[in-house]
Amino acid sequence: MTTPDPALTRCANPAIIKPDGGDTIVIVGDKARILADASATGGQCTVFEAITPPGVGPPLHSHEREDEYFYIIEGTVKFSVNGQIHVGSAGTFLLAPRGSIHTFMNAGPKPSRMLIWVTPAGLEQPFRENAALFKHNPQASPDQIAEIFDRFGVRFHGPPLDVSSA
Repeated sequence: MTTPDPALTRCANPAIIKPDGGDTIVIVGDKARILADASATGGQCTVFEAITPPGVGPPLHSHEREDEYFYIIEGTVKFSVNGQIHVGSAGTFLLAPRGSIHTFMNAGPKPSRMLIWVTPAGLEQPFRENAALFKHNPQASPDQIAEIFDRFGVRFHGPPLDVSSA
């Protein structure tokens, strides 16, 4: 019989998020609905549903603390991971390991929809802080956004992918 790892915390309760549930956060045109956060998963992971307009995506970035997993539900999404370009459609899965320099962009004509997991949990915190910043200051600067993410180990390395190369 194996002993469970005491460093892992169990989820306290089952979670059921209905289609209109979860915290929805909009940052720079990208809409993220938080389906599970650190408090719901015992710190194990955060799960987002991301709905991204055509031609939109985050800046090139890396995570010091998290591995990031993407599963495309709808649309066509272009990814860059450590300089390699991958284009996927519904059913495509991609892993961006911690430390990798990566980004994505909706490369299709309609909004894309993805499930995004990060392990361990915590990435919801800078998203929530940025949402609060935009609520009080809709003209927040890219430097203000970057400073919040930087405190959580997310570093920006360059601009989003170029729409013309989609």
